[in-house]
Amino acid sequence: MDMNDIKQEAIFEDKEWWEEEWQNMPEFVQKDLTPAKTLYVHFRNLEDIETFAQLIGQTVTELTRSIWFPKLELESITNKRYVDEP
Repeated sequence: MDMNDIKQEAIFEDKEWWEEEWQNMPEFVQKDLTPAKTLYVHFRNLEDIETFAQLIGQTVTELTRSIWFPKLELESITNKRYVDEP
């Protein structure tokens, strides 16, 4: 018997494995939260960092790795849940 004649395993069926389980699930659309531009800014000294932080109205420390401008207000997701609508 030729290997091409052997029926493929169930994982290769036309239907995706998750389709049956995901019936009637609520729609989920992921917003694109990536920045429009990332810019590296170099400072000569700590005074320059402090001046920059004051100009943009944000805290910048030696441990700060990134910031958003204007300041990004993070959304809390702990108070969110999916419910089945009648």
